Amino acid sequence: MPRVQAYIERAFPTFSRIRNLPRLARDRLVLMLTFVLVAFSFTDVFTTLTIGLFTWLAYELFYRRNLKVLLLIASCVVSLLIFEWVGAKIIRARLARTHATDVDHRMHPHAYPWVNGDGIRCKYESRDFTADTFNVICMGDSFCYGECLENSDDTFPNQLEDMAREKYPERGLRAINFGWTSSSPIITLKQLREIGPKYKPDLVIYCLDMTDFHDDLRRRMGVDNVGAAPADFLIQQIGAAHWVEEIRRRWKFRDWIDDMLNREELVPKERFFITARPLDASRDLMEETARNLNEINAFCRNELKCDFLMFMFPRTYQYSTTESLESNERILYKEHKTYVMEPFVWLEELKKRVDYPAFSLYDDFKNAREGMLSFPDDPHWTPAGHRVVARSLLRILEQQGYLTPKP
Repeated sequence: MPRVQAYIERAFPTFSRIRNLPRLARDRLVLMLTFVLVAFSFTDVFTTLTIGLFTWLAYELFYRRNLKVLLLIASCVVSLLIFEWVGAKIIRARLARTHATDVDHRMHPHAYPWVNGDGIRCKYESRDFTADTFNVICMGDSFCYGECLENSDDTFPNQLEDMAREKYPERGLRAINFGWTSSSPIITLKQLREIGPKYKPDLVIYCLDMTDFHDDLRRRMGVDNVGAAPADFLIQQIGAAHWVEEIRRRWKFRDWIDDMLNREELVPKERFFITARPLDASRDLMEETARNLNEINAFCRNELKCDFLMFMFPRTYQYSTTESLESNERILYKEHKTYVMEPFVWLEELKKRVDYPAFSLYDDFKNAREGMLSFPDDPHWTPAGHRVVARSLLRILEQQGYLTPKP
């Protein structure tokens, strides 16, 4: 054994240095290395290492009263606060070049080559639209806008226009994309009031996303931030977002704070709360969006003198087990299984109490044969996904009689 030990110490000098440490320091170091090695035998390594780190910090601070560790933590906290403060100003200044930095965060006129003078994704200006054509405004968030698509022709409003003009050229349908990233019914209504009349719409369509319910609640309560926090942005860039979100989700201290402040009663902490719980636990909170949709409908009927209809589309986790598997957003709904269809149950209830048509596109996505409808690392639609929506809308417009030439 002494020969083996001597060979190990010559091959790995670190072992000799460890043996020469004071016993307490040696024991702590061995314990820490053992913990790290054991942590890697579990699938959730990041959570295990985080627990170990906080345990060590608590030991050094409260048991050993280690001044060096206290100063290290204090310097890290101060550095983080400075980073957040300076970084937030940089991000906000960068966003201000292309978007408003208020709660609406709409695009500036001509912010991008595909944005017109009203800040919408349209290659035409409002003056180019006349009462001689059938003008359709499509409203919604980043899915309607066409996030991740550089070519506007790939978005469903443009594809719908192309399909309708090919099949019903005499109708002269023109689709106008009013969508923009992270919008929701409450601020979309404001946009429609401000610039909607200029486009002389005959029909307004709202594209309802699973996040609209949460976004509407946040904006009604005034809890909304423009742009990502610098730390969150950095975490996204290094690919650790799903790990960090998992830690946040499992941290009970957040639940205790929410319980003390009754935050859950006002705005649920889960963005996809509507598919994480029974409908009875969400129905009252979903009424905010229902009211906003009713206001959009009333404005269309009374002010724009046009029709309104709405459709709800599913997210990948509701209809597929193979799409967007690399998306950081998956951590937000990876355990949603039992209640994923609750929003569509709510939609069926909504249809019975509103005076505008409402449709589900769940079956259209579930039965689509276009290939991958969303990007591997992002839940937004590929051109094929937008084609599914455009084809579904064409069918709906046919069923509703909008594509039959008026006498």
